[in-house]
Amino acid sequence: MNNTEQIKKSLKKRYRQEKRFRLLSLLAVLTGFACLFILLVDMIIKASPAFIQTEVKLDIYFSPEKLNISANFDLEALQNANFRGLIKQSLHQLFPTVRKRSDKRALMRLISVDAEYRLRDKLQAEPQLLGETVPIWLLVDDDVDTYLKSDKQFGRVSQEQIAWITELEQQDRFQQRFNYWFFQTGDSREPELAGILGAVMGS
Repeated sequence: MNNTEQIKKSLKKRYRQEKRFRLLSLLAVLTGFACLFILLVDMIIKASPAFIQTEVKLDIYFSPEKLNISANFDLEALQNANFRGLIKQSLHQLFPTVRKRSDKRALMRLISVDAEYRLRDKLQAEPQLLGETVPIWLLVDDDVDTYLKSDKQFGRVSQEQIAWITELEQQDRFQQRFNYWFFQTGDSREPELAGILGAVMGS
């Protein structure tokens, strides 16, 4: 075998090795992309409940007496107004048989602490609502949200609260919508109010 034939044979072997190496490299890259895709899909599936919020519809009477404000209220009066009392009043109308103080507190825990601030912002934007009764969608507490999203499998809710939730469901007072606040708010001690804005800004 002369040198030319040896070189040709060596080149063929090297080309085969290079082809095999390229193929293995391509397989490695594709495997990496596949693993990344599976990981992303898994993350999206597990995180998908966070993109949905549960709200409850309450008929809110913007009582001047309860709020202790007049028609010509200013921002300071609005800040000091008792919007929580409006929520209590609405729930009492829905559940008039709830009398015990502990039960009333448990009933109020169905609603997010954010609700009173939403009512304040609503009245500030539409002052003509003072003295009117308006159906308003308010955010539920995270335990109620978890309970409803999990097909009633999870969530730290009592039997009494489950009964109230069931009654509200029968009246079509729950809805689920996209959680746009998730992208507009930062950390919060209330899970239903927590978002990723702080993490995004920090990164």
